[in-house]
This record gives sequence, C-alpha cells and structure tokens, in this order.
Amino acid sequence: MKVKITFFLLAASVILVQPLYAQMTPHTVVYLDSQTKQTRAQAVLRVSRDQKNHDVIMLMTGQGTMEEYKDMRFQRRSHLLDEGMLKPLESEALFYDKKDKVIGGYRFVYDYDKEEVTYQSIGENKTVQKNESFPIQGAIADAINLPIFLEKFLPLHEGVMAKEFYFLSAEPKMYRLDIEYRGTEPIDLDGKQAYAKKIEIVERKGSLEDLTAKFFSKTPKTFVWFSLDRPYRWLQITGPEKGPASVPVLIKQLPD
Repeated sequence: MKVKITFFLLAASVILVQPLYAQMTPHTVVYLDSQTKQTRAQAVLRVSRDQKNHDVIMLMTGQGTMEEYKDMRFQRRSHLLDEGMLKPLESEALFYDKKDKVIGGYRFVYDYDKEEVTYQSIGENKTVQKNESFPIQGAIADAINLPIFLEKFLPLHEGVMAKEFYFLSAEPKMYRLDIEYRGTEPIDLDGKQAYAKKIEIVERKGSLEDLTAKFFSKTPKTFVWFSLDRPYRWLQITGPEKGPASVPVLIKQLPD
C-alpha cells in the first residue's frame, strides 16, 4: 500500500562556471505559499554539465523566506554523476544573514564504497553540529537535487506503473518512494499556459495502518509537473516544504 509522503521539496539547481562545463541558460525559480499564492522566495537556477567526465553541478541562489529562515540569502548546490541516471555525490544548502554570514544549513555526503549517505547539520560559520548516516539501498535523491534527479529518472522507467527510488529529506528522514503518473494538464507559468506531464510521489509501504493513514492524512499531496517532451524538464512542484507541519509550497520554474 502507499501513503502520501511529506518531505522537503526544494528545487535544486546549478553550477560552478568552469571552462570544461557546458552551461545551460539560467532560469528564474519562484517559491510561493501554495494557499495564499504569496511569493516566499525567488532564485536563479543554472545547470552545468562536464561532457567528458559526466559531472553535473547544480546551483541555486536566491533571496527570501525558506524553511525557518526569513528574509535571507540562500544557496543550494549539488554535485552529481551522470551514469544514465543521476548519482548524487554531495549536496549542500546554506543560509546567510544580512551581513553575509552563514547562519545555518545542511549537507548530504555520499560514500558508495560504504553504501551510506551522511547528513550533516550546519551551524554558524559552517560548523558541523550533527552527523547522521543512512544506508544507500538503490537509486537515491535528496532534498536539494530531487527535481533534477527526476528529469533523468523518469525516461528510464517510462511505461512502468511504479518506479521506486529513495529520498533523503532535510528532516532528516529516508523514504522509499514510488512515482505514479497522473496524465497531462495545463499549468500557469508567469501568465503563460503550458501543458505538462503530471506525476504524484507516494511513499511505498504495505501495512493496514499505512492504508488507513493514506485515507485520513491531512498532509498536502506531492506533485511534480514536467515538460511533455524529452529531455524532460521540471516545471512546477507542490507539496509540504519540509514535513507534515511545514508550510505547503508551490515552486515554479519560469519560462525563458
């Protein structure tokens, strides 16, 4: 059986600019309160790819309110390896005060030899306050790189009813997830209408208690919309920002 998952849904993006990297056009990403539609934050997303070494480095920088941090600057960076499916190597989210000092954040460090990923809580001046390790049991994404991970993951499993992968949230908590297709529908992107492929992300579980929780859960559902044609590009995400009690957010990647 499946239960709707609650997890941190922040769009991940882009890169360090280096000569060997092919850099995609920067895109504007906006974070909205999904109920009031008020803007919470705005960011710039870029993605660079090293065609020789198959590295993908993503960076998103912006300003606004995110999680418990209000009216601040933030940076979200993820380094992945493109092996047909994207394989995360390290991800980091940092939050800065008005004096440009780090006031908090978190990091995910992957060790495939040990088959584990370590979550690190970051305090002021980038000091590590907490370490917690989780096993790597299959295809995996985290709270920073989920949208870009799904762009490559979806085509590999097209036509299959359930596509399983693991997700490490910023809580931190590890989830075993499935993707369920919900057809196509029009969405609004900055006043422009676009038809998009819609998926729902659900947690894979199997107990009667889980089934009951599915029907009575008050947690907002998690959906992601993608462009209709390959190569798929995420366009919009909606769901709880970090956990069951967090603000439901709507994240849009605006057209060029």
